[in-house]
Amino acid sequence: MRNAISSALAGAALLGLSVSAYAIPNTTLTFIQPTGTVTGDVPIEVWVRLTVDPLSSEDLVVDTGAPGVGFGLPDLFEASGMFLNLSFTCTGNFGANCTEGPPYDFQFGTNSEDLTRPTWAAQSLIVVAAGASRDFYFGSFIPDPNPAPAGNYVFHNAELFVAVFGQQYEEVPLLDDNGDPILDDQENPIFTLAPVGEPTELNFSVGQTCPSFADSCGFSRTVMAPIPEPQTYALFGAGLGLLGWSVSRRRRRSAV
Repeated sequence: MRNAISSALAGAALLGLSVSAYAIPNTTLTFIQPTGTVTGDVPIEVWVRLTVDPLSSEDLVVDTGAPGVGFGLPDLFEASGMFLNLSFTCTGNFGANCTEGPPYDFQFGTNSEDLTRPTWAAQSLIVVAAGASRDFYFGSFIPDPNPAPAGNYVFHNAELFVAVFGQQYEEVPLLDDNGDPILDDQENPIFTLAPVGEPTELNFSVGQTCPSFADSCGFSRTVMAPIPEPQTYALFGAGLGLLGWSVSRRRRRSAV
């Protein structure tokens, strides 16, 4: 099961019926800091790094203002819009219901105004040169309830993808009022374009972290019980002091 977020439809300009000039270059997507140890009372941020193969003859260019360019669209497909999206496959034990706790809720990174956490889904233009990398904030696991129980938690396959909206067409003979094909000067049928079905969405994966679901390529955290604050120790010590004083007082009374 793949969980994904949705973004507002972007890039309404039509491209016309043509195949893109180039295809998506080979890329790799890896977790930044895939392992670690945290306490159960803090959110766990997930970051990913997208790298374009240095041997690629093309840079990665994703432009929502030019829907579908660079994504090898089918012949006779007219793109009308495009948006960037995130998803991950429900594996591991971070969330009993994938994105909802217990023990953690998951929130995808979608805030375009948080410049400290650039997210794939909030971009309108992404350019990554061959051999270069770019980091994205994927989202956060939020303890639910807080704190989350101690233990070892893991999930595997995070994905960056692009959704292209548009209409598929087919060539059909142009007919006259009698239903007969209209011919040109060379007695050849004249064809026109007719829509096939309803407008559709084509999804193109740009990178996946761990489609094999192997723990060696997954994201994991060892979660420990929260460390009490110093004032908690002070209150605990005061409580022990009062308890000791009370017991001592009762003993003196018994001696009398």
